[in-house]
Amino acid sequence: MMGTLAKSVLDHGGEVTGIIPEFLVAREHAMRGADNLIVTRDMHERKRKMFEMADAFVAPACQYQRLLEPALRLDRAHEEA
Repeated sequence: MMGTLAKSVLDHGGEVTGIIPEFLVAREHAMRGADNLIVTRDMHERKRKMFEMADAFVAPACQYQRLLEPALRLDRAHEEA
């Protein structure tokens, strides 16, 4: 789904930044046509980078909890610092 959306954005003149953990680069065929491709060490770093860079997120209802969980962790870590 993410690849289809990214390809459509590129086809319509938009800009795409891909963020992928290195263990998925070959397996998931990282989008080489992206304007920016950021390869992270792992999924935790990927999610952190996404939250740093994004203005908003769109996620299917089944993915909401997976998206929310790292945000709550980051928020709690910030409060403890």
